[in-house]
Amino acid sequence: MVDIVFNGSVTPSQTGGIIATTTNNDADAGSVGEYVEDVLNFDAPVAITSNSNTDILSISLTAGDWDVSAMVGFNFAGTTNVTNIISWVSSTSATLPLAYQTTRGFIASGGEVNSSGIASYPINTRRFSLSGTTTIYMSARVSFSVSTVTGFGSLSARRVR
Repeated sequence: MVDIVFNGSVTPSQTGGIIATTTNNDADAGSVGEYVEDVLNFDAPVAITSNSNTDILSISLTAGDWDVSAMVGFNFAGTTNVTNIISWVSSTSATLPLAYQTTRGFIASGGEVNSSGIASYPINTRRFSLSGTTTIYMSARVSFSVSTVTGFGSLSARRVR
C-alpha cells in the first residue's frame, strides 16, 4: 500500500471520483466509511425501571465526525400500561440531551400493551464530532405500570469524514 499525502484539496471530476470498495470488506480504522456496531438481541435484554433513564447499548468511537443511528426495542411482559416511551443516543450515560427533550428521540406515548408485546422503533440519526475517543450510549426512559419492561436493539456509527 502506498500512502499519498496531499497538502491541498482533492477535487474529483464530474464523472470520476474516489473509488469505493468493490467487495465486501471493511474500511480501515480511521478511514472514511469506518463502521462500528453493537447489537443486543431481544432474548438477552436490559431490565428497565419505570421512569428511569436506562442505558441499553454503548459503543466506543475514536476522534472524528460520525453519524450515529440506532434501533431500540422493548419487550412488555404481561399486561403493561405504558404512558410514555422515549429513546435517544448521547455521549452522556443515561442522560436525555436537551435537544431531544423538545425535538428528537420521542417514540410513543399512551396505551396499553398486552401480554408479551414487542415493539421496536428507529432513533433519529445524530452527528457526533469528537475530539477524542468517546463512548456513545443508546438510552431509553419508559413510564409504565404493572408487569415488566426490558430493552434491546442495535447501535451503529459510520465515520463520514
